[in-house]
Amino acid sequence: MSSDSAPSGHYLFSIVAEAHPGAVERVLAPFSKRALTPRSVHLTRDTGLAISLSVDGLTGAQAAHISRQIGQIPGVTRSLFQMIEAQQPGEIGNAA
Repeated sequence: MSSDSAPSGHYLFSIVAEAHPGAVERVLAPFSKRALTPRSVHLTRDTGLAISLSVDGLTGAQAAHISRQIGQIPGVTRSLFQMIEAQQPGEIGNAA
């Protein structure tokens, strides 16, 4: 059975990485490769980088795959995700 029928949703990704040039670009690359534009991106720099991204239109399997890819980036020390809001197939965002 195709994953096209799987519900999609709004996911929050939480990433911790070493603070170095190019880290943010590498973290955003898996989304860009899938033509996904995050709903929001928040970055805090202290001794490292704390990056939060929210993204719409992913299935759980896609979110897990992207999180694993980000976790394999050199300098990334943590990559987690959670579903914030579910959408059923064909749902546009407002039920009227």
